[in-house]
This record gives sequence, C-alpha cells and structure tokens, in this order.
Amino acid sequence: MTFEYSVIVDNVLDDDERKLAENYFAKYWLPVNELRSLWLPMRETAFRSSQDILPDMVFNPEYVVFPKIGGDIFTSIQDFSRLKSFFEEIGDVTFAVLQNPTVETGIWRDGGFLPDPERRFHYPSKISWNELMSGGVVGCEHFNNGRKDYFLFGDQGKWGRYVANCWLKPGHTLPTPLIFDGVLLEYLPQFQQSYTRIPLSAQERDDRLLIESWLPSEYLSDSRIITLADSDGVPVLPITTA
Repeated sequence: MTFEYSVIVDNVLDDDERKLAENYFAKYWLPVNELRSLWLPMRETAFRSSQDILPDMVFNPEYVVFPKIGGDIFTSIQDFSRLKSFFEEIGDVTFAVLQNPTVETGIWRDGGFLPDPERRFHYPSKISWNELMSGGVVGCEHFNNGRKDYFLFGDQGKWGRYVANCWLKPGHTLPTPLIFDGVLLEYLPQFQQSYTRIPLSAQERDDRLLIESWLPSEYLSDSRIITLADSDGVPVLPITTA
C-alpha cells in the first residue's frame, strides 16, 4: 500500500531504520484531510497567514513572543519537558508539528533530485521524550534537522512555536537559528510557571547572551517580544506591552 510518506521511507536502505520509520509514520503522520480541516485553520489562529520566513513577524498580534537560541525543534529534553508541562497545564490534548513549505528541500532518489514531502505530524500531549524520538534516524529526522523551519501548536490555539532553523542574520557568517514561543497573554502565567518547574540549563543560560544579537531588527523594536528574563530564566513581560 502506498502512503503519502512512502517516498520518504522507500528511500531508506537499512531494513531496521525503514521499519522504525514506517511504524512511527503510521502512528503520528498527519493525514491531509485532517491537516486541511483542523490543523491549517488552527495554525492561522496563532501564526500570520501572510508570514513567509524570518525576518517576517510570524505570530498574530494577540500573542506575546519569547525568543531563544534554536537549532532543533526541541533544543533539549528540558526544553521539551518545559513546553509539555505548559500545554498539559492549559489542557491541550494534541499538538502538531508542520514543516514550513517556504523553505525548499529535496531528496536524492534514482539518480535524480526529487521534492522532499513536507513533514507533518500530530502527537498526544502526554507523549514521552523516548516515544517522541522512537522513529529512528528517518522517522525523527524533523527533530534534528537544522535546514528546515517548523510550526508547532496545540489543538486550542493558545500557543505556538516557530522554529527558525534557517535564519541567518545579515552580517553573520555562521548560522543564527532561533526559536519563538508565542503565547496568548492570558496564559502567560502558566508559561512562566513552566520555567519555574524546569529551570534553564547551563547551556540555555549561556545562550541567553546571544539573543539580541541574533534577533531580526524588526523583532527588537516590537513591544510584544519578551527579551527579558529573571535570574532563573522566567520570561518577564515588558512594561510597554498592553
């Protein structure tokens, strides 16, 4: 039987890796009908429909945005656990991971370069880190891919995450990947509490020093962007934000 993701798994030569990927995709791949009926409309609740890639402002104006250094969809187990703590607290049952199709990628197959199907998955909010990473190199490629951008968001539209892996700030010669967590203002206290429960790691503390030098200038001048944090890394809302 042929599935949308067959072009991905059929290109895997290792039998064990292909089996892992097939099982993973069968459980978590997001079918196109569900994508169109539920998740694309929900994506536009949080993200601007006219956005492209950075330096565009990706979130709608109702969301306050907390940026941090990126490189993967989740930068660590702590990062995943913190976000999971937050969306479980606000009652999300599922969340989606959708690749941004604006960033073009491809795969080599049968002597030619073919379009690489956009990765799109949905997961239960209670999924564990080990299960999230159980698809092998190919099945979980989207979690460890520095050349693609992604949208993450829950089934209620209360939060979103934009993973800007491909962002290179003008004037820099090395990658400057960023992650942006957007939260409706009324749920900011729960978002802050997730940082209280799971404090920043030493690496995250060091990374905070790079934020302002990596942010697009358009973001630095926007009062919705939370660039401040207390000594424990808990996001602090700027006074100028209504």
